[in-house]
Amino acid sequence: MVSSAFSTSAMAAIMAVAFFASAFGQTEEYPAPLDAQVAEGVPQGKVEGPFEFRSNVFPGTVREYWVYVPAKYDSAKPPALMIVQDGPGLANNWSLPTVLDHLIHSGEIPIQLGIFVNPGSVPSSNENAQPRFNRSFDDIYAGSWWRRNLSTAELNFPTA
Repeated sequence: MVSSAFSTSAMAAIMAVAFFASAFGQTEEYPAPLDAQVAEGVPQGKVEGPFEFRSNVFPGTVREYWVYVPAKYDSAKPPALMIVQDGPGLANNWSLPTVLDHLIHSGEIPIQLGIFVNPGSVPSSNENAQPRFNRSFDDIYAGSWWRRNLSTAELNFPTA
């Protein structure tokens, strides 16, 4: 009984020290890489949206998406296309639009649209129910499904 009480107290103390050490030990912030920082002379694209995508392949599934349009985009020329799951949150946390601006400006990648798609959900049937989220299904089939089934006619691409 005494050893059990000692073990519980010791474990609580160890966990508290580990928590506070990690919480206070991570105060240093690292600067963003230069390609993730807005720079003078680099044309800035813009992110448009949100738009709603209702899939014909997964009936009833609704996704929100945003479109990154580079400054040099010309709708008369077919652009490359990059699809990023997890929507604009991930793209913005990584400064992805700014990185794309730099890479396009330097010629390291072709002019391309970026599609930032949130995971799909099926809206609830009534106000007391939660929507059904398709996150695990989206992750499993993401690569091959996007390649085979995404119809660009279903998305709102910029025309200017």
